[in-house]
Amino acid sequence: MRVIGAAVLSAVFCTVVSASPHVKTESRTAFFGEDVHIEVSSESEVVFKPRTNRSYEVPLLRAGSLVNQSKAELNSLGDLVLKDVQEEDEGVYVIRDNRNSSRQLVLVVRDCALEQVVKYGETYVIHLNHVEGPITLEFRPSLVRVNQTDIHTSEPPPVVLYNQTAVLGEDYVGRLSVSDRQVTLHSVRMTDEGSFTVLDREGLTKMKNCLNVRDHQSFLRLSYGENLRMKLFLHYSNLNIVYRPKSDNQDRVVVDQGVLVAPLDPQLEGRLTVDGSELRMK
Repeated sequence: MRVIGAAVLSAVFCTVVSASPHVKTESRTAFFGEDVHIEVSSESEVVFKPRTNRSYEVPLLRAGSLVNQSKAELNSLGDLVLKDVQEEDEGVYVIRDNRNSSRQLVLVVRDCALEQVVKYGETYVIHLNHVEGPITLEFRPSLVRVNQTDIHTSEPPPVVLYNQTAVLGEDYVGRLSVSDRQVTLHSVRMTDEGSFTVLDREGLTKMKNCLNVRDHQSFLRLSYGENLRMKLFLHYSNLNIVYRPKSDNQDRVVVDQGVLVAPLDPQLEGRLTVDGSELRMK
């Protein structure tokens, strides 16, 4: 049924595009705090459709004149400038130059320009070049993902992890350290994925770095009767571990919230143990 639905949607989409030859679409990515320039004429109308509610329209420009000065301004060249864009500015900007011609700007706002991929259990480092300390470190978690789709909700304010003198937050004590030269986060977890903002001693934002946490993929080939030893990268008390036999492809929980399940699946009983950051199976 899903395949059929996708085919129908594709057909409808193609029909709409072919019926609107005068609509040109441009995609653009901006970063938090950046100004975005849109070329307009003295007769242009600009309407904003937020990503979170495409049926809602916010007029920005009408007949070349500003309608919403809190969202945008006109510069000396006559361009419409979206000032200090934030996540709520994501969406589609429809620019109508005349009755028969219109174009669309699809704007995506990213949290930071520098992104780093670290596998879970490894160490994440932020270098503090030319930042006058003591610093403040703020963290904002990534958007929740379900089946690779972003779930957009109203965002809470950033969480302060380091307040110029001490590490805050139970999850970061013992894992996060700050020196004059760098910020170091040890044993990264999936919950550490997000953006880290560094503020200098005056409270001014100096950098925003994004951390993407990826899992490890290991394919082990063992001879029949050979013992399995698998590295977990973190202490098992911080993990959930699931076993999926090839016979039925059904998940069996082995470690639940850091606690070894008892009794274990009959196939594993007496054969599987976890110790520190290693799993062993006879």
